[in-house]
Amino acid sequence: MCEISIDQDEKHAIDAIFACNRFKVLFETLSKYVVKENGYGATGNTLRGFHLARTAAEKKDKTIKNNRECFDSWAEEQIVSDRYISVASTKISHRNWKYEQATMLQNKFKENGVKNAAEEKDVWRFVKLIDLFIKNRIFAEVNPDKKRILINAFEVPLDKYSLIKVRQSYNSSIEGQRRSEYPRMPEKVSMGWVKKKTQYELVQDIIKNISTESAFRYDVFAWNYDHLSGIENRLLDSLIEK
Repeated sequence: MCEISIDQDEKHAIDAIFACNRFKVLFETLSKYVVKENGYGATGNTLRGFHLARTAAEKKDKTIKNNRECFDSWAEEQIVSDRYISVASTKISHRNWKYEQATMLQNKFKENGVKNAAEEKDVWRFVKLIDLFIKNRIFAEVNPDKKRILINAFEVPLDKYSLIKVRQSYNSSIEGQRRSEYPRMPEKVSMGWVKKKTQYELVQDIIKNISTESAFRYDVFAWNYDHLSGIENRLLDSLIEK
């Protein structure tokens, strides 16, 4: 186990964004409205990252589902069962559920001809899909108690935007550790860098420790705040002026 070491420059930069009025208005606006996303949190771009390797015969076989159908059918099963909420009471039960479901989802994709779903290291791509699903459910959940449970359990769908902001803290935390278990995070990092449970869990623990704010708020900062369109920026400016 690593002892978490928080880089103070990273911490101050993140805290400064959380404290600014612009971010507060964005976060409050997103939190007030139910976000009705197609795909339960996984966009078309995310799902296109899972490459199909089918034969011509397989492509004609209507019983074989595509990536969207595979993910949506899994997500709908979770919503009906409500288990993703019942397991969110502790970090251990939430993570164990995620890893179990990620393996199940990986097998679904593999059966449908996805070529980059076969290896053990590929499972972290599916953990990200589940983290995206939980983010979607937080936005969609209208029960305040359930929403609070999900926010407390939430872990960030890791990508280059969320990873790079804690790079120094991660690299400081792994000093003295075996590189086979804790490889250094490079300057140009992406989700593909995460290949081990040790990496994934240390990054998530750093995110939860780098600020007094929630990991959910961090994700809104790392993704939504960094990806505002021109129209969204103007809308945000108008809300700030009111």
